[in-house]
Amino acid sequence: MVLYYCDFSLARLARKSKGLSREDIARNSAKSGDYICAGTVRRIEQGLPARPESIRALARQLDLDPALLRGPAQHEVDDRGPDPEWVQLPAGMTLDRARLRRAIFLDMDGKHAAAAGLMHDLLELVPTGRDTWKIRVYALTQLASFQTNMGHNDVALETLASIVEEPHGKGRESSPLLRRADYVRGIALRRMGQYAEAHERFQELINSQDIELPALHQLGVANLVQGIALDDAALLSDAEVLLDECLDRLGRETGQAGYRAALAMRRMGQLRDHQGKTAEAIHCYLEAFGIFASHRATRYVKATRAELNRLLFPWGP
Repeated sequence: MVLYYCDFSLARLARKSKGLSREDIARNSAKSGDYICAGTVRRIEQGLPARPESIRALARQLDLDPALLRGPAQHEVDDRGPDPEWVQLPAGMTLDRARLRRAIFLDMDGKHAAAAGLMHDLLELVPTGRDTWKIRVYALTQLASFQTNMGHNDVALETLASIVEEPHGKGRESSPLLRRADYVRGIALRRMGQYAEAHERFQELINSQDIELPALHQLGVANLVQGIALDDAALLSDAEVLLDECLDRLGRETGQAGYRAALAMRRMGQLRDHQGKTAEAIHCYLEAFGIFASHRATRYVKATRAELNRLLFPWGP
């Protein structure tokens, strides 16, 4: 039986094996314990749903509950235990870390308005001053991130603009906190369809080591989203190069497929999906899904599951 595999390195192998048939790619990865059978791929490409036994096999290989691939999550994001990779609390800041952590988890659970409300409350507890400038800039940037996740991109840009008006910012123009604010500004601009301005922000940030990889990823996302909207082959090709570079560098620097790599892998899945390369799209989505689930990244678990369901169960779950 010809099979397909979804391992981190082999998914990249499949992406780079341009011109090879499905069977050639499968033979290249057969030694590694493949799990998507050719029959399943053919059914999906013909618009037929994957068989239940195939879904159970996929779940077993990923150590997942098969129900995760079918139905909506029945629980909120779990904020107990050690922080997953996507929770990055500021070091050395006198801020209510428990409430801040809760706000970040609410945002990951898709409850962006509640997260923004908590951040508003936290900001009211921090007076303006030279000693609190870093805290306020961090909190305002986090608030803007929640606002753009709500779809309130214009409000997010207003929040970010208020950072410039914060007292005691003179001489701190090179602060990493301001680069993070520029990063969120670029995301808001991209979501508003202002691609040229978003590109400009991310291009500038690529030269900053502390935020280079996230900016590189977002530059790829901007090209991808615009390329899909316009069906522009040149933009889609640029997106592929940028996302592939992110995956290669994340693999080298972390030694494993981490949370940020999963973000790029999911976007690569969207690219393959748009190109009609169904098997490769499933490879990327499944790998990203497994990583998101292991990192308790509920919002991305839901989004990636919806993308998988559309391909695996075209007639509905």
